[in-house]
Amino acid sequence: SHDYIPAFRKAIQAFKNNTPVEAVVTRISPYAVYVDMYDGCLQSKLPLTKGQVSDLKEGDRLQVRFTYLGNTLIVIEPL
Repeated sequence: SHDYIPAFRKAIQAFKNNTPVEAVVTRISPYAVYVDMYDGCLQSKLPLTKGQVSDLKEGDRLQVRFTYLGNTLIVIEPL
């Protein structure tokens, strides 16, 4: 269980309240944009569809919302 990680508790609250969270782009690949949330404590990715190009650069900040939050998987969507 991730109950002992303070950032995960904050993520659970944001998920339950449907609250946007700030994410920082850490890496961009041809398939996904990787982001860190809560000062790097939680990571996730935004998948890119085939042929889609991202305008984002490393270090960019964006607002995201959790769509699924589990012990091994965090799914987010951009706002």
